[in-house]
Amino acid sequence: MREPLIAAEGLLNGAVGSHRHRWRRLAEAVGDDQACATAVDELLAVSMTGWRLTPVNGGWRVALLPAPGTEPGELAALQGLVLLVESAGWARLRRCGQPGCVQVFLDWTNGGNRRACSVHRRSGHVNLAGSVEKFEDGGVMTGGRR
Repeated sequence: MREPLIAAEGLLNGAVGSHRHRWRRLAEAVGDDQACATAVDELLAVSMTGWRLTPVNGGWRVALLPAPGTEPGELAALQGLVLLVESAGWARLRRCGQPGCVQVFLDWTNGGNRRACSVHRRSGHVNLAGSVEKFEDGGVMTGGRR
């Protein structure tokens, strides 16, 4: 399920997508659960024409049927987002904690303790309590101490 969530983060931050303005509306709604739900409902309405049960390996799964113009992967990203919110709530859709960063991200960690977007997580330059910051001399600060 990680790949659809990574794709959803890209869509939320305006990278691609036939419905990018609707993904942007969702990103702007972070912190307002009802506005997020409305934005997701709009995305579902324009991204899919319906769903059906399909047999898979002796069991069943729900297959979402993409609407014309919905780009490959966009529907899977939306489904991943919906499943994350269904299981863990809107608190898993967050803004980056790095000062000045406007990116949003989906926290799919087990403990729900992710605090930074993928850009700041990869760079290691997250200036938050209990996180890591690298210095020019190669030193590392964790948990507020060097």
